[in-house]
Amino acid sequence: MTPLHTGLRPSAEVEADLSERLPRLSRNEAFAEASDCLYCYDAPCMKACPTSIDIPGFIKLIATDDRLGAAQRILQQNVLGASCARVCATEELCEEACVLTPGEGPILIGRLQRFATDLLMEEGLGIDVAGYVPGTPTGRSVAVVGGGPAGLAAAAGLRRAGHDVTIFDRQPNLGGLATYGIIPLREPTEVALWEAEQIRGLGVTTRTGVEVGVHVSQAELLEQFDAVFLSTGAGRRVWEIDLAGADASGVEDALEFIERIRVMQPANVPVGRNVVIVGAGNTAMDAATIAARLGADTVTCVYRRTQTEMTGYPNEYEHCLKDGVRFRWNIQPVRVLTDAEGAVLGLECAVVALGEPGLDGRRMPIVTEELFTIPADHVLLATGQRREPSLFEGFGLIMERDGRPVVTDRFATSDARVYVGGDAVLTGKELSVVDAVAQGRDAAIAIDRFLGRN
Repeated sequence: MTPLHTGLRPSAEVEADLSERLPRLSRNEAFAEASDCLYCYDAPCMKACPTSIDIPGFIKLIATDDRLGAAQRILQQNVLGASCARVCATEELCEEACVLTPGEGPILIGRLQRFATDLLMEEGLGIDVAGYVPGTPTGRSVAVVGGGPAGLAAAAGLRRAGHDVTIFDRQPNLGGLATYGIIPLREPTEVALWEAEQIRGLGVTTRTGVEVGVHVSQAELLEQFDAVFLSTGAGRRVWEIDLAGADASGVEDALEFIERIRVMQPANVPVGRNVVIVGAGNTAMDAATIAARLGADTVTCVYRRTQTEMTGYPNEYEHCLKDGVRFRWNIQPVRVLTDAEGAVLGLECAVVALGEPGLDGRRMPIVTEELFTIPADHVLLATGQRREPSLFEGFGLIMERDGRPVVTDRFATSDARVYVGGDAVLTGKELSVVDAVAQGRDAAIAIDRFLGRN
């Protein structure tokens, strides 16, 4: 059986190519950029931010050389401001809404946010400078299931309210998507771990390597805690597709491929010489970038719709093109071709025609009988994350048909003690770190109110 390859490029080159994409702005660069801001009183950029950061306010503080004040202003609304400065789709949110004269803007809001929040890490400061300190003890306790962005933001808010908080996470480290699912080009691991450690420092108890429903039951959590917040993400596996031979050697989950970049020496991550990625979302873009920079000869993303319908961010798509990634649109994989030993040789695909729009507004793919083959020795499936309803069902929650629990606009479920937020319930473009942070922050307020009434 033909193995995948390691060491296609020197380790130092791979490390350099996977390091953070943009350098931090210098003091002079940040001052110049901040000085161009119009400081709108009804700032559309602030309205476009899911966490409602006072963007004009923190930029003005940078312009007056108050970098710490700017960081404090950011963290007041978004305790994971350092991560969001790097991974948030600013081009489609706050910067898209910027009204600076065309040709002069937008203001580089994300990079200014990074300039401000990086000060805390550089100077050894903590989130306490922004008012994150434990509140007066209430004697009430909350279990947070999932230590990703939503769970961490909720834990921070609940500790400020004085409640005891215990985070349960199946991984050895906290951070969720920010730690394990985002490539270093977008966010170094140390940033996500620093933020997680800041929240742990609020007196949050953490039980890592513990999976609820496996190592501890849902019933135990309901017995031991006054409330439970479920922030388990969109799922750790991709949706299965009707693909013959998907169990062949060389076919794998793109999420697991990305995770290995975080937990292994990057140059030692196995990769094919001819990689095909199924999908055109952000996971597909990240996997394609990794494969290209590890040294694959060809990297091809195949998608059953057109570029217009892809769910990946346009800027990530542009980065992939610069890395030499090819995109094949209106293509439906139907069969993995293998050699006599079961290793991948290629991906047989069918040409797709697009029909009428479906429930999500995108045109429905219609598979034709026109077939062709793309050579490949490594196939990565990035077909969307699959929620695992067993965790929610173990709490006896009423479920939606798509595997999400039914929730109110206050994050409450059919069990008054159980709340859900983040990617566990978000869909589409809202599947993002910044939206998850907003959900965790606001869910903490709702849980605090519930505990105060009971």
